[in-house]
Amino acid sequence: MSGTLTEQTNEIHQNENITHVEVSRKSKKLSQNTTYDRLSLGIDIGTSHCEVIAYGKNYDPQDEEGYHYTGEPLSIRCTSSLILFAKDNESSINFVNRFQKNHKLYPQEEYLQGKKIPYVFHDQVEELLKRKNVTADELDILKRSTITLYPVKNKTDNSPYNEFESAVIRLNVERALNLYVGMGQPLDIALAKPCEAGSQYDLILHEVTARIANRNESHDNRCIIRSEAVFTGHYLLNMLEGAHGALAVCDIGAGTGDVYIFDQDDSATKVMHSFDFAGNQATRELMHQLKKNCNADISERDANKLKEQYGYISGFNSPETVKPVLIELYIQGKPRKIRAGKSLDAAARPIAQDAVNTIVELFKKYDGLSPRHIALTGYQGQMPGLDKAIEEGLHLQGYQVTVRNLESFGENDPRSIVAKGAEHYSRSIKNENWTVL
Repeated sequence: MSGTLTEQTNEIHQNENITHVEVSRKSKKLSQNTTYDRLSLGIDIGTSHCEVIAYGKNYDPQDEEGYHYTGEPLSIRCTSSLILFAKDNESSINFVNRFQKNHKLYPQEEYLQGKKIPYVFHDQVEELLKRKNVTADELDILKRSTITLYPVKNKTDNSPYNEFESAVIRLNVERALNLYVGMGQPLDIALAKPCEAGSQYDLILHEVTARIANRNESHDNRCIIRSEAVFTGHYLLNMLEGAHGALAVCDIGAGTGDVYIFDQDDSATKVMHSFDFAGNQATRELMHQLKKNCNADISERDANKLKEQYGYISGFNSPETVKPVLIELYIQGKPRKIRAGKSLDAAARPIAQDAVNTIVELFKKYDGLSPRHIALTGYQGQMPGLDKAIEEGLHLQGYQVTVRNLESFGENDPRSIVAKGAEHYSRSIKNENWTVL
């Protein structure tokens, strides 16, 4: 039977396969009798988060290729893509099984390397911590009993994925689709793949999407798979009315930074380079800077929260105006106030320097005229001051370009940009170019 999309924020959902905490930043409650001819989904399985955007679409009786779409998304859902798998020993497996049972999580396990391995999603744990349902000792044992994995995005050509790497991608796709499959309406699914991923990634995406969609009562589902660079470039140039022609995109996420040039005329990515100093590295650098400047030892989790709340960069080469960031930390159980502005600024500077070096290298290899506009995408790319610092660095190298963060494009949700681009791009796909599931 058909279901409806409802507002589902910070709840623990249960269905036949998975239980999860949904962190929904924007959703719309629909009336109980709201149905559409099809649902249009854009899905991005990122290194740190999985994003899904959904629109309703109805046939245009005057044009079989045309549809009318809902003016606003029916839902935008963001969940962590990190998964904690039990380590391959009896005590760890038993502990994770007990953890699920004690906290009333639906049993989650995968058959991997000849064993049933239980797992929990990172944001399930975060939600339990927020509700103060997990003790410090229990959290410590959970960390020692599990390995945390995220979707691997940098395997090229036909490099194989091992069972755990495939499982992380598969479980995230399944989690993204379950709500919509349960509605029983035909699905058009646009899946983003990493720029550098080879055909094996496509195969994993297609297989799991087909298997999950097969549970849909409509049995009328289809998908397309394209590079996240194509989706993002298309969206920025067309949907957000950005620069025309070619656009350089610097996508800075948790694991890596990817820089590429998207050509609107060919609707293709021309050249691409990556750099390693991104969000995770900046978090670890902040830990180092706080130890060096303030003699403060903090966990990576706390450093990441500090970076997300107060992170900034004042200039490309050296600090210009250090922000007076005064924070209170609990170190060894005791409160302590420290001035963290200098450390936050220093921790972010390598991001700008790596980005500039990579963009310059990219421009030198590009056959056409260097784009005059660079769009900063990715969650880490929206750090205050980063756009100006990168622009400053490129000017020093002789490139008179304008660097724009997503806010300057009128977009305030960096984690959803690829999913939005995927859904929007899919609207131009003719019926015969979809893959029927």
